[in-house]
Amino acid sequence: MNCFCRLNQVDFGFAILGIFFKCGCTPKVSTFSALINGYVLEGNTYEAVNLFRRLIKYGDIEPDEIMYATIIKGLCKVGDTTMAIRLLRNMQKWNYRPDVVMYSTIIDNLCKDGNIDDALRLLSEMREWDIMPDVVTYSSLVDGLCKSGRGEDATRN
Repeated sequence: MNCFCRLNQVDFGFAILGIFFKCGCTPKVSTFSALINGYVLEGNTYEAVNLFRRLIKYGDIEPDEIMYATIIKGLCKVGDTTMAIRLLRNMQKWNYRPDVVMYSTIIDNLCKDGNIDDALRLLSEMREWDIMPDVVTYSSLVDGLCKSGRGEDATRN
């Protein structure tokens, strides 16, 4: 299933899911994460989001960090940072702790879009949650600050 999804053949991945059900196998969160990632790789991020929502709504699967990170990556890939941040907020409401990769993905996208102040606010939020920024986080911020003519701010943060 994962191979089909990585080869942009999500339909075949769903065919495998049908075989799972037919054989009485219970799919795991990793099964659905592969399908969601396949949609993201195909450029069908909103199909991935719809599948994600259905899984949560019907309680079929409890998302894990890979599934959340995949959705956030897909939303940022299509430029929907607002929805990615909303998902991050919902994770916090559901008592699920985002990780440095999720924050860094959004921060990188905000910086690329020129929303440096929003990225810096997200950095502060990370620190409030005791999530330590890593080299990816800082590289995105430094690049964004320099490209926006705020190089002096890069040395302060």
